[in-house]
Amino acid sequence: MISIKDTGSGIDPEIMPRLFSKFTTNSPRGTGLGLVISKSILEAHSGKIR
Repeated sequence: MISIKDTGSGIDPEIMPRLFSKFTTNSPRGTGLGLVISKSILEAHSGKIR
């Protein structure tokens, strides 16, 4: 098991239900693809992200 903890500013509760959907971002510079790609890679290797 690998565990990663983020100590950043947090995620806007308004976007939490769409967090793993394409193009969901609250950053003007973000693409909204990072977590979608991460989830896809992890699931391809029988992993999970939550």
